[in-house]
Amino acid sequence: MARVFLDLGECHLEASEEKAFGGAFLKLGSIRLIADKSDVNDLRFAIKTGRYEWAVPETVSVENDLLKIMDFAKPADNANAATKNQYEKNLDRIRRSLDAIACAAVRAGLVHPIFDARSVEEMPFRKATTVIADTSGVLQGGLDFVARFLHPAARIKIPAVVHMEIVNLSDGFLKLRRAAKLHKSALLLDHLLSQGGQRVLLRLEFRPDTDVERTLLLGDPLRNAFQKDSEQEWSDLNISVPLRSYCDRLIVEAVRQHQSHASPGHAINLLTSDQGLARMALAEGISPLYFRSTRSSDFFGRTLTGVAFHPFAQTLYRVPLHEVIWEFATAFGSARLVSPDRKRWTEIAAMGADLSWSPMHSRDDLLWIRSQGLPDAVSGSDVSAKSMQLSERDGKRKRDVAAKSRGRDTSLIKRSIQQSGRQAFYRVSVELLFRLIDRLASEHHLSEDRAAEIVGNPSKERFSEYRRFMEAGSFVTVSNQKWIATDELRKLHTSLIDRDFATVRRLLNAVPSFRSALEMLNQSIERPIKTFAIPESAEATYRGLLEVTCAGAPIPNEGFYLTSGAPSVAEFSKIALERFRELDTGDGLVSVGVWLEELIRKNAIHPVRTRDLLAEASAGGLLKRSTEGSTTDTRHDKHVLRVLNTSNGRVSVDLVHLYRGDFLIPNKSSSSIRLQGGA
Repeated sequence: MARVFLDLGECHLEASEEKAFGGAFLKLGSIRLIADKSDVNDLRFAIKTGRYEWAVPETVSVENDLLKIMDFAKPADNANAATKNQYEKNLDRIRRSLDAIACAAVRAGLVHPIFDARSVEEMPFRKATTVIADTSGVLQGGLDFVARFLHPAARIKIPAVVHMEIVNLSDGFLKLRRAAKLHKSALLLDHLLSQGGQRVLLRLEFRPDTDVERTLLLGDPLRNAFQKDSEQEWSDLNISVPLRSYCDRLIVEAVRQHQSHASPGHAINLLTSDQGLARMALAEGISPLYFRSTRSSDFFGRTLTGVAFHPFAQTLYRVPLHEVIWEFATAFGSARLVSPDRKRWTEIAAMGADLSWSPMHSRDDLLWIRSQGLPDAVSGSDVSAKSMQLSERDGKRKRDVAAKSRGRDTSLIKRSIQQSGRQAFYRVSVELLFRLIDRLASEHHLSEDRAAEIVGNPSKERFSEYRRFMEAGSFVTVSNQKWIATDELRKLHTSLIDRDFATVRRLLNAVPSFRSALEMLNQSIERPIKTFAIPESAEATYRGLLEVTCAGAPIPNEGFYLTSGAPSVAEFSKIALERFRELDTGDGLVSVGVWLEELIRKNAIHPVRTRDLLAEASAGGLLKRSTEGSTTDTRHDKHVLRVLNTSNGRVSVDLVHLYRGDFLIPNKSSSSIRLQGGA
């Protein structure tokens, strides 16, 4: 996406429904990135941090484009009534589709739903409150607003009948998609509603802090509400035909059921944009969290930005551009960014006749992507990767140097490196340093006392080490005993969240001492390095930073290895099998820790890269993996590694044991692995 914007002021956003549009794309306005520079790294940072402006076209313009794309011409005055009625029906569906497009913008966070004044008066919730959503709350963005701005005080619950309604929408959409006769307007509307709703529920399902309520649904009454039954006892109840209000009744009963289990005084709100359901709730003593139905006028004809004020806090919140594109790709089926001259584009597809799907595509945020005409650009991560490749190609030259220098006192080399740098090395805890970076990125500024508290209230001298490290990398500015996060720190935090280790190393290179440690690792004749030319008190800090950024990895009793290997998934599959077969003694199983460390020694592949590449190779069918051994292997607990952990937008550093078997597959203690080639 960043390469599409390279050397351009703006790009156009377009979306397409494969069947309804017949391959054509609907124009949804132009997007302008706001970046400090025009290189790929700054453009990527602008995309991730919401630094863009989106000029959305007027409703009338988009409506006319839809009519033209789907070939719905206004009938002549002398046309028959059936033709006129069909046109009016198509026009009504297109206008409802425009409302559904606006709902996608609300779900993404670019537009807020308009709540009832009494509901706004109670926000934000100051004590625990349960919010139970109906289908309109899910589809029209109200639930995303609650999850984004009112959680965790608001506990979110979804009645099972809401899931059922959204599944029915999806089923109807797929039937239209596979039907012999194409109903374009109905297909577009059902696609926008069903896939957008499913994406909301997927987001909630994969969030560990939300709860999906499964209420008791009585089988026979539910069956008779949707299916005719000839039994006399049920026909007497007069519920043998579908009732529109029956699903609303089930949602209200879900609220009442939760009321019966909640403690006295616990507030329960019904999130809805349905006036009828809100009135029903009021009549039964249930407080509705009511918002106005989202309309096309709430979205079209406006200029939107990815950085906005939090509605209840004195902070900014950000909507990354790639999340917006994904939301619209899910809603339509595909979306793309196109240059003004239409010579370059990147298309993101969530559905297609020739595209497969599996659950991991949703869990791992994977969409299908293709592009055309993108300019070649060397980013910071590309530079780092290329330098690593050059380092590997220079292996022969380094071995020649090593042969000439045998018997030479390597401490002289280390001392010359240290003296030439003339910079200070800092003694800080890597875990606490990353915790401090995380808090600064989320809170934007910290008092000196608060910063000291985050790193454990060390002595004044030790605390100054953290400050000097952060200032050396231009990650903070300190004024009036207040630490203020800079753009460089926000870039660093974003790269950590994205696990973009090459960019993390590039940003940390602004700290001269880290740059020197990385140069020592890259340029050292020793393989592995026994000791660094760093003061003993600070050496653990830089070893830890190199571990976390995947630049190196330690093996006890051997030394610290450079881990610059970055093979493709296909190359890794061959390497992984080769190492496995070398270690296999005949029973088809190899110790996980032994296999990981052998990849470090012989192929310079960091265990974190190994874990990611193994998952990709397994998902792609290149490797078949299985694990055995329910007993945790604690005999080699000295074989540990610091790794970066990201969860819910927070960064931390964990200490993992390579031999215990829970590193490659989390929450599963399997000390041995079996590998086989794919089909």
